[in-house]
Amino acid sequence: MRRHRGRNLILACVLTLAAAPALAGTHPPDRKGFMIGFGLGGGSAALKDGGDREGGVTGNLRIGYALRPDLVLHYEGAAWMKTFNQPIGDVTWSFSTNAVALTYYPPATGLFVRSGIGFGTARIQLKTGGVTVSDDETGFGFLMAAGWEFRLTQKFALAPQMEYAYQTLDLLESSNFFDFGLGFNWYW
Repeated sequence: MRRHRGRNLILACVLTLAAAPALAGTHPPDRKGFMIGFGLGGGSAALKDGGDREGGVTGNLRIGYALRPDLVLHYEGAAWMKTFNQPIGDVTWSFSTNAVALTYYPPATGLFVRSGIGFGTARIQLKTGGVTVSDDETGFGFLMAAGWEFRLTQKFALAPQMEYAYQTLDLLESSNFFDFGLGFNWYW
């Protein structure tokens, strides 16, 4: 079942990359003023001292302002999550990074690169019976991403991307996640 989800995500990204160039040239980029975007995908996460990586779902949110057509200043929140069914109950791990970020779009291409710094959080939650217990740690965080933005209308673009996020933590030392996702961006 897990293999099918991963294959389906990769297939969706490949189809988007294959189909979008035909549409991308019909609407030139118009990055002015306010922007909002979100993305969904999948990736793997690990603790520094844990070694093994685990696959899970990812998501991100961007809200910001285009300073120039090739530069957007924004808030970015990126997260990874997975629930494990254990004999004691459901255990959910999540890692997130919240950052002030810049996205740069080299002229005459759909390419973008993004980087941001802020804070990162690791959270563990146990649900057993009717009781939920959770704990989290927060520390420094940063993220980086690269992808391609395909303009489908004057104000809307699809953006397949790869993203890496890192969190430094007290007890867990550090965590990180890497993902592939599809972003949906609007500019006004």
